[in-house]
Formats: sequence, structure tokens, C-alpha cells
Amino acid sequence: MYKQIWLYDGTEILLESRTEYDEDVSTEIFDYPEEYTEIKPEDGLYQPIFFDGEKWVGTDKELWENEHPQENIDLGINIEDIILMSEELLMQNADLAARIEILENKGDA
Repeated sequence: MYKQIWLYDGTEILLESRTEYDEDVSTEIFDYPEEYTEIKPEDGLYQPIFFDGEKWVGTDKELWENEHPQENIDLGINIEDIILMSEELLMQNADLAARIEILENKGDA
């Protein structure tokens, strides 16, 4: 049997139980870490998050975005080149489709 828990720092853990037998009765035992909760963190929390013993606490989106500004990464790709390549591929595709149709029609004759 498995149980999903979270450490107080937000780390998700999947525990596997061990089965203990006492006469004809089996019991599932879980070995829990010291600080854990079975309460799932709420969606929309930004790091750092932690469980205070009652609820999950995290950074709000605006503060997190201010502390982690998005960088513009130059991938070395020019959008005009991508558009040109797409147009060339569409033309090649149309040409190949026309050739296939001609060849299929020759087989019918």
C-alpha cells in the first residue's frame, strides 16, 4: 500500500507500507519522517513554500516575479528565417502532393 505525503519544505514523498502480522490479522505500517503532512500544497504557491503545522505558506506570484525577472534569451533564430522556411516547406509539400496525384492517375489509366 502507498501513501502520498509532503515534507514541511514541500518535497513530495510516496511512502510504501510494510505489512506486519499478528496471528491472523495483518496491519499496514508506514515509516513516517519527522516533519510531514498529508495536506497537499495549494496550487499557485511560489517558492519558497513551507508547511507551518496548519497550512501551506508560499510567496505570492507578484513578489516571486519581481525577484525572478524573466530574461530574454537569444536562441540565435530569426523569425523571418522561420517564416521563409515554413513557406518553402509548404511549397515543397504542395509540389509533392501534385506529383503523387499524377503518378496515381497514371496507374489508373
